[in-house]
Formats: sequence, C-alpha cells, structure tokens
Amino acid sequence: MSRSPLRLRSLPALAWRNLAQHRARTALSVLAVAAGVASVVGTNVLNRAILAAIGSSPDTQAITSGLMTQLETSLLGAGVAIALAAGFLVLNAFLMSVTQRRQQLGVLRALGMPRRMLLQLIVMEALIVAGVGSPLGLGAGPLLAGLIGQLLRETTVNAFAPQAPSLAVLAAATGLGVGVAVAAGLVPAVQAMRTSPLEALRDQPAAAAPKPRSRRRRQTQAGLIAGAALWTYLIAAPPARWVWSPLSWWLLGLADLLWAVCVALLLPGLIGAIGRLARRLLPGAMGRLTADNLRRSRGRVTLTAAGMATGLALITGMTGFFAFFFGDLMGTSLERLNDPHAMLLTSFEFTQGLGGYANLDSLRLPEGAVEVVRRAVGERAEVVPFHFTMVPELGFLTADYFSMIADPEPLSRTGETLFRFAEGDWQRALPVLEAGCGVLITPMVADMNGAGLYDRINVTGIDGPVACTVAGIGQPMGGATFISGAARDRFVLGDPINALVMPSPETRLDPSALARLEADIQAVAAQQGIFATGLDVLVGTLLQTGDTVLKMVNGVLLVMLLLAALGVVNTTLISVTERRHELGLLRAVGATRRQVSRLIVGEAALTGIAGGLLGLVAGLGLTVAAVLVFGGRAFGLPDLDLWAAAAEAALPALRNGIFGLLAAPAICALAAGTAARRLVPPAAVRMMVAGHSLGEGRRRGRETDSPTR
Repeated sequence: MSRSPLRLRSLPALAWRNLAQHRARTALSVLAVAAGVASVVGTNVLNRAILAAIGSSPDTQAITSGLMTQLETSLLGAGVAIALAAGFLVLNAFLMSVTQRRQQLGVLRALGMPRRMLLQLIVMEALIVAGVGSPLGLGAGPLLAGLIGQLLRETTVNAFAPQAPSLAVLAAATGLGVGVAVAAGLVPAVQAMRTSPLEALRDQPAAAAPKPRSRRRRQTQAGLIAGAALWTYLIAAPPARWVWSPLSWWLLGLADLLWAVCVALLLPGLIGAIGRLARRLLPGAMGRLTADNLRRSRGRVTLTAAGMATGLALITGMTGFFAFFFGDLMGTSLERLNDPHAMLLTSFEFTQGLGGYANLDSLRLPEGAVEVVRRAVGERAEVVPFHFTMVPELGFLTADYFSMIADPEPLSRTGETLFRFAEGDWQRALPVLEAGCGVLITPMVADMNGAGLYDRINVTGIDGPVACTVAGIGQPMGGATFISGAARDRFVLGDPINALVMPSPETRLDPSALARLEADIQAVAAQQGIFATGLDVLVGTLLQTGDTVLKMVNGVLLVMLLLAALGVVNTTLISVTERRHELGLLRAVGATRRQVSRLIVGEAALTGIAGGLLGLVAGLGLTVAAVLVFGGRAFGLPDLDLWAAAAEAALPALRNGIFGLLAAPAICALAAGTAARRLVPPAAVRMMVAGHSLGEGRRRGRETDSPTR
C-alpha cells in the first residue's frame, strides 16, 4: 500500500501558499466573511444600545422586554441573511480557485495524495479564510452599529450609545462565519475530489457542458407553474381567514420557503431573458457581445445574482413585514388612542423618546398622585390608573411581554378605546372582571392557552398559580393583556405606572371646559412632579418606533449592497482571469482598453439588474405572503382588509426594493470598473496573445502533417 508523500502537518503550509498566490480573491473572501460576522454582531450591539438608552430599572424592563426580544430577533435575522449572502461570494471564490488549480490538484493526486486529504486541503483553506475574516468582523461589528446609530439619533433613540456585544452573540457570529466559509468550500472541494488525476492534468480544463436550453426551459416552466399554484392558493383561500397563531408562523415559513424555491428556479431563465433583451437594446458589436457573455457565463452569474437577490429579498420582505406589524396590527389599536383631549400621566417625558426612560429608578407615579388628580378633575373626567406586570402565560408576542392591570368599571367607560371585543362585550365582561381574576386577551393568547370565552386558565402570580377567567377576546391597546384590578394584589405591589385621564362626554361638548380641565391637570401634574402628555402626542411618539426599526433595516440594506459589490468584484476577477486570452484577442483585433472595460462593466451591470430585479420581486412576494398568511385574527382583527393591508405594507418594501434595484447595477458597474482597469490586457499583452495564437496555429499544423499522424 503506497503512502502519500504529503503529511497532514504539511497541509496548513500548502493551504497558506495557495491562498497567498491569489491575494485578491482571498481578500474578497475574507471581507465577505467579515461582513457577515459584523452584521450579526452589529445588530446585537444596536439592540443592547437601545436597551441601555431605555434604562435597566425593573419597570422599564417589564414594559419593553417583550418588544426588545422581537426587535433583537428580527435584527439578528437580518444579520444572518447578510452572512448567508456572503456565503454565495465565498462559494464563487472557491469554485474559481478549484477551476484555476486543476493541474496543481491533479499533480498532487498523481503524487499519491488521497481524495480525503485533498478535501482536507480545501476545507483548511476555508478555515483560514474564516479564521482571518471572523476576528475582523467581530471588531467591525460595533463600528457598523455606530454607523447605523447615526441614522437613529434624530428619532426615538436620541440617547444612542454603542454597547459591547454579548458573549453568546460573539460566539454565535464566529460559528456562523466559520460555518458559512466551510460550507462554501465543501462544494468545490467535493468537486475537486471527484475529478480524476488524468483529467485534471490536461492543459485546459474540460469545459462544463452548458445546460441544454430545453432543460432551462423546463426549469423556468416549473418555477412559473409552482409560483402560480402558490399564489392561486394564497389568493383564493388566504390562511389568514382560518389559521390561528402559532400555526400561522409555521405556515408563513412554509409559504416563504416555497416562494424562495420558485424564485430560484426562475433565476437562470431571468438571466437569459435579460441577456436577450440587452442584445436588442445595447448598441454595437460590443453591446451584443456583452449580452452574449451574460448568458454564456450563466452559472457564475447565477451565483452572483443569487447572493445579491437573497440579501435584497430578505431586507425588502422584512421592511414590508415591519410596516404591516406597526401599521395595521399595532397601529390600529394606537389609532383608537389618538384623542387630543385625553391625557396620560407618567413619571417621565414621552417627547424625549426612548431616552426618556434612562436614569430612572422607577417608572411608578408618586404615592397618592392618582387620588390628587381625581379630586382635581372631579366628574369632568375619568381617571384610569394602570399597573404593569409580566405573566408568562398572558404574554402577547413572547412570554416576557407586559400585561396591564386596571379597575374594571373605569376601564369599561373608555368604550373601545383600550379594548375592542371580537368575542364578548362589556356588559357580560364586567361581572367576570369584578368577581376576581378576569382577563381580556387577544386570540393569540387564547390560542396559546387553549382557552375560549369564559374558560379558566392558570397563570403565574406573585405567590403561585392564579386561576383567571377569560372575560373577553379581542384587540387590546398594544396587544397587552388586561387583568382585572380585583386581582391586583396577586400580581403586583406598589403604585401604578401611569394613569389615563379621559374627559366626560359633557366636558367634551364645551371647549372652554376642556381648556380649564387641561389647565387643571397640568397644574396638578407640575405640583406632583409628573408629566401630563396628550394622547395624540403619545401615539405619534410610539409610531416613531416603527420608523426607527425601518431605519435600522435600511442600514442593514446598505451593508447588503456593499457585500454585493464585493461579490461583483469577485465575479469580475473570475471572468477576466478565465477570459484573459479572449480579451487579449479583442485587443489584438483593435478593441481599445476602454471598450473592453465597458464590456466587463456592462456584464456586471446586467448581473446587478438581474439580482436587483429578482430581489425586488421576491421581497414583495414575502411581504404579501406575510399579510395573507398571518393576517389580523391573532391580533383581534378578524375583519382586517387583507388586500388593503398588503398594499399598504408593500409601499415601504417597494421603496427599499426599487432603491436596491437602482443601486445594485450602479454599484456592480463601479466595482467591476475598478477591477477591470487593473485587469484588462494592455497593448503589449495583446501582441503577445496574437503571437501566441499564431505560434499555436503553426504547431498544430506541424502536428497535422507529421508522418506519425
């Protein structure tokens, strides 16, 4: 049994040498891994910075922890999407590396290197790329968060200050960077391992057989048929009409996966269509050659466009989902609060945004402040104090989403302002709420507890389990569960967090009485050291939270476009390197360097158009699917107009998608132009290429006339 002359300890040195021989490609791969890791770390730093701006008191944590958990999950998902898009770039780079090193790998195989060791060599190269790129990403993550933080300083997070990332996220980001790099290296590694030494030692690698046009046509048809079937079902029988959470989350994931498969099947056909259209529109022979090259290198172009489309689609879809969540689901409950005559009493100033929470030991109103306000307003207004608590079984979005405790009688006099019934009404709910622990919950909470109207559920209290009766199911303000004040002592101790002051119907009819009431409330608030804020101002401030999230998403979109530029530079390197002989011939027959550069830049721009267009379509599909699958039933909105909501959510998604569609070809062209200026063969090279071609022709002629032939 023969032994390999190469030992395992020599593989790292060989891997380092291979990477050093192609520094540009290695640097791009390292930057791609760093960008993916930095995105994950940066989104965590953003979330921790917002939490730091809010403050760490138990009251603020009780109010904001649920929303922050959802925000962190969404931002982390965006970071992971960038990391996965980076994987396409690394995959493209390693595919190029294996293609260019076929002879070297063939020599190693001929010298006795086993297939297993060849696989280890390429995987080790991927590990080195990850080992260099991951630390760079860990260091760049806080810097990325700081740049995105600049977008937030003019919004509700005006106290933004970068924070250190958590150790768990640092470990997860490092693992993700290593995993993406190794996974991207495995595909070309297996491809190299399966190639025989004799085939690899040929002067030129055997050209991959192009995919037959009939096969591409069948693939495109399959994507069209599958997409048509998916959307026919979603339109004809939207799951939002019958499904309840948490099943809706699973169905949404399934719909998104099916839509992604459909889009992936359509991508090669889209590239071909863009190439055919460009051949008709681009002027001159160079224009036609640009369009033909796009279709000729369809596999490589597909990988580049797929990475770009993946990132853009996820960012666009996330923008649409947040717009739907804050606009239709949470926004409808906030709209009922948009009362310019009602006021909210708090211990901090809402107009300062989330930074107003900072440096507060407690959000609770001073002892006795509510009674002082009640005596001051008399019968001119209703004063409804609220206590906040966290009950895992009653959490709306997560187990740590806050619930509110209020007395039933004054709460009922607010009508539908604070709670809109989908099942039940105030007349039947009041006796239940006054008898003990009664709750007003969303359909999502009811479904998670397997409870219906007037059923009893066991929840966690201060001293142990508490049996509560479902007094109503519907849409509460902000989605928070309402717990009857009759059971306050079972869940919370101390003074209320805030109090709502709503003028009586008689007072609302008299403008002068309203003015005196507001003046009296402001005077009492100043005396007690608290703030009285109009509900219309409060609603506007809360709605800015959605704008803040969208700005964060826009920041991540910029990172995705930067990563797309790296991918195009990598593709340009591949294209120019593989076609250096062809480009030299173009120079030899009289093409100028500017014309050849335009050829390369045009191919990159067309790739950007393909990726941007596909990302736009896929992102809009994700947005509409989220509305049609999730709907408003879980939030207490069974009669939500799905198509109106989908159109409203699609507008911000469309803006981001169009920005990506316009920016992608421009960034791709700029990146490719920068690389092309360094790689296009000069005049000296074109003469050498011409001489080489002539010598090659003479050599082949002699071989043809040889007697041995």
